[in-house]
Amino acid sequence: MRKILLILIVILLPVSGFTSDTPRLILNKMFKSVAKNWFPNNYYKFKSLELSGEMSITVPYSSVSRRLKYVQGDLSFAFNFDGVLQPSGVCKFNLQGDFGNVVYCVTPTKTITYSEDFNAYSISDSNTSNLNNFKSYFIKKINLLKDNFSSGRWNFQMQSNIVLGGDKCYKVTAFTPPPKEGARRNKRSNVIKLKELLTFYKKGKVVFFIRAKDYLPLRIEYSNDEQNIDSTITFFYGNGKQPASMYVEGTAANVSGRGDASIGYGNGILSYIQLSFSNALNQSYTFNANFNFKPSVDKSEFLFLPPSDAQLMGRENLKLLILSNVAGTLLRMQQAGINIKTLKF
Repeated sequence: MRKILLILIVILLPVSGFTSDTPRLILNKMFKSVAKNWFPNNYYKFKSLELSGEMSITVPYSSVSRRLKYVQGDLSFAFNFDGVLQPSGVCKFNLQGDFGNVVYCVTPTKTITYSEDFNAYSISDSNTSNLNNFKSYFIKKINLLKDNFSSGRWNFQMQSNIVLGGDKCYKVTAFTPPPKEGARRNKRSNVIKLKELLTFYKKGKVVFFIRAKDYLPLRIEYSNDEQNIDSTITFFYGNGKQPASMYVEGTAANVSGRGDASIGYGNGILSYIQLSFSNALNQSYTFNANFNFKPSVDKSEFLFLPPSDAQLMGRENLKLLILSNVAGTLLRMQQAGINIKTLKF
C-alpha cells in the first residue's frame, strides 16, 4: 500500500504544479513560443536588413542637474538614420541631425565613427558574430534570457488558473535573494543608468503572466528594491500571435514614466515600430523605425573609408566633438558646472 501511495504522489505532483521544475518548464515553453510565433521561420531566409527612422529627445534643463533648476527651456535634439545591418553585427549607418552628419560603420574587425562636420574619425575594435540569418539572430537573443533564468541564481513560484484580460494564464515568479539593507539604501539615492535598465533581468523579482493556450507572455512585472526599479510591460496581440502593441509603465530612481509602442508587420515580418515615452520630469523620447528584411547581402552597401584628409582622433574625444553640435547647449551647460564628459551615448 505504501508503494502504491508513493507512485501516486510521483505521478500527481507534476500535474498539480508543486515541483520546482514546473515553473521552469512553463517559462521555457514561453521562450520557445516567443521564438516560434514572434519570429517565424521566414526569418531564416533574410541575410540583411535595411533600417530607417528618426529619434528625438527633449529634456528640461532642470532635470539634468540641480545646478540648472532655475534655467528655463529644454535641452533637446533629434536625428534621422538610415543604413544596413547584417545578423552578425556588421553594419553601416548614416545619421543626420543635431549631432551633425555622422557615419557609423562596423566591419568584422573594426568600428569606424566619422563626423563630416569635423572631418574626423575614430577606430576601435569590433565584436561581431558568425550569424548569417535573422532567425538565428533572434533565437540567440531569446536564449540569452532563457539561459539567465536557468543559471541557478533564481528561485521560482507558480500559480495556475490566473485570469488576465479574459485569458487563463500561468503566473510564474522568478526572484533572487533580497539585497542587504545597506546596499538597498545606497542604491535608492542614485539615479539609475540606462545600462542597468536594459539588464533588468539580472536580479530582483520578475513576474510572468503566460497565456495558457499558447504560452505567449501577456504581462511582465519587474521590481528591484536594491536599484529602486519597478516596471510593467503589457503585450496586446489583437487577432494574431505577434504583439501589435506594448504598454510600459514604471518607476526608476523615484521618477515615474510610461510609454507605448505600435508594431506593424507584412506577411508576419516586422515592418515598423513607433515608440514614445515620457516621465514625471517632463523628459520625452520618441523613436520610429522602418524595417526592410532582404534575402541577400550587397557587400558594397557596407563599405566605408574616411576621406584621406580626415583627422584620426581618439573615440572619447570625437564623442565630445559630436556632442558639442547639440544646438547651443554646450556653453550653457559648462557655465552651469556640468562636465559633459559624464554624458554617455
